[in-house]
Amino acid sequence: MTVTVILTITKPSNVQFFADSDPLFNSAIRTAAENWNLSQPGLISSSRNRVDQDTTVATYVFDTMDNYVRWRITRKEFRDHAARSDYNSRNGINTSYEEIVTND
Repeated sequence: MTVTVILTITKPSNVQFFADSDPLFNSAIRTAAENWNLSQPGLISSSRNRVDQDTTVATYVFDTMDNYVRWRITRKEFRDHAARSDYNSRNGINTSYEEIVTND
């Protein structure tokens, strides 16, 4: 059995996504985040797609619910999360997150 997580992130239309705000700096953070994700126990696959200018959808597949929960808790400690939170706070950006978790 695997666990699939679909995370939809939507931002207001009049602001930039964090990744677009400083492409060189944020590219390095994005690469570090991808490498961090790949190093997590039980992560089978991950993908991230920009659906439109205001919406990004990320899909993660884990081998167990325990590994997904561990990832979800520890990702908040990763600098990618902190940098995004700081950027959003400084710019008054409220993004919405919809997380769908299924056991396959």
